[in-house]
Amino acid sequence: MCCVGGCPRLITFDNIPGAGRSQQPLPNGYSGFQWVNANYMNVSYYEQVNGWSGYSAALSSGQYVGLNKDGKMLSMIINAAKGFTLKSMIVASAWNDNLILEITGKRGGSVFKSQRFTLQLQPQSIELNWPNLEIINFLSYGGEPNFDIKGKGPEFALDNLCVEFLK
Repeated sequence: MCCVGGCPRLITFDNIPGAGRSQQPLPNGYSGFQWVNANYMNVSYYEQVNGWSGYSAALSSGQYVGLNKDGKMLSMIINAAKGFTLKSMIVASAWNDNLILEITGKRGGSVFKSQRFTLQLQPQSIELNWPNLEIINFLSYGGEPNFDIKGKGPEFALDNLCVEFLK
């Protein structure tokens, strides 16, 4: 697993200029990417208002996590380099047990790699080490509502996303 000290570019969602307490869209250009259907949230504030959730489980550093807005497909499109390697990340389902997360890496307009994971309301480390990417899509779906959690739907949270830009 690519750790905090050994990651070439660690995306923690904790250094967004002007970040507030409520959920907001990730600004384009943040950490060198264009973000589509991607939000960030202050997990401590969310917990105060709504109680514990998988957002808390995914939180690995600081106070913020990234998430897929309204359960839609989240995309990261490189705009600061020719390409990047997606090394690793921490993820968790926000509300559903057995949520499916499909991660697809693209380059040159074609699918390079794709892998499915089953997420729970607990942190899961994912190590991919997929090189030379231009786009990553995160599609979440399915699962069963966890009735101990206030919320439902196919949202997931991610933190400590480790990438490396091509030189």
